Amino acid sequence: MEIITFNLKELHKHGSAFFEFLVLRKQFFVDQLGWDFPHDDDVKMNQYDNPKAYYSLAIQNGKVVGGMSYCQIWCLSIVGHAAIWSGFVVSI
Repeated sequence: MEIITFNLKELHKHGSAFFEFLVLRKQFFVDQLGWDFPHDDDVKMNQYDNPKAYYSLAIQNGKVVGGMSYCQIWCLSIVGHAAIWSGFVVSI
C-alpha cells in the first residue's frame, strides 16, 4: 500500500487519484449511507475541496482505497497578548 499526500497545485502529479477519491466518497457517503451531500452522478464534493485543501490517499494495486482531505486554519486569540495558533479541519 502506498500513501500519497498532495494539494490542488500538485494533484496533476498523481494521475486520476483525486477524481477516484471523489468517486469513492460519493459511493460511500451518498450511495451507501444515504447522506445528503452535494454530488452529481459520479462524485461528492464540499466546501472544503478548495485551494487550501490537502489530500492523503491510500493506493493499493494502483487504485484509491481510502483517504481524507484536510485544510489548515489559522485562529487569532486575544487574551492579554495576541497568540496565533493553527489547527486542522478534516473532511472525509
